[in-house]
Amino acid sequence: MKLIEKAEALVEKGDRYAAENMASAALTAYRNAVYAAGAVFAYEETGMLMHDEELRSFLESKFPEVYDVIARCELTEDPDSIRGMALRLIGMAKRYVGDGG
Repeated sequence: MKLIEKAEALVEKGDRYAAENMASAALTAYRNAVYAAGAVFAYEETGMLMHDEELRSFLESKFPEVYDVIARCELTEDPDSIRGMALRLIGMAKRYVGDGG
């Protein structure tokens, strides 16, 4: 799925930024990876992409575990923690898509 590939590419981009000591850029890339991976669940369920607030609300009601990861992501400024969250959500998204929803 393209959203999963996008999330993986954003993690790789964040890794490149981190290697170049560009912490702010790495943080942004990792955080975007979290959102892209979270969007997989909404897209698979509705066939639509959603804006940030709509996505958060949808995930909170339908996929609270995914919502919790995104909410925690928004509260931290640590790139390594957010990278871990992105990888966790990517794994969850792959399993969800692999299970057929």
